Amino acid sequence: AMGFSLWTLMKACLLCLNAVAVLHEGRFLRPQGWTLKDENGYDVHHPPLKQRAIELINAVQFARVPLIFANTFIILCEMVLW
Repeated sequence: AMGFSLWTLMKACLLCLNAVAVLHEGRFLRPQGWTLKDENGYDVHHPPLKQRAIELINAVQFARVPLIFANTFIILCEMVLW
């Protein structure tokens, strides 16, 4: 039985970060208008909440290497402990 714990919460957060990290800017984000720059490279200004969400997406995509290590750690813990 899978209970609610800090461990499952951490795995769920990591899963969500992975989902954001794999969003492709050219295929998904730009057609939806979720980029900081337009096609010509100029800054685009969005409403504050949308701007924060776009910045969060960019930050998560920038941190792909730490995500790889976090995924590796979770997988190894799952294999060893469970």
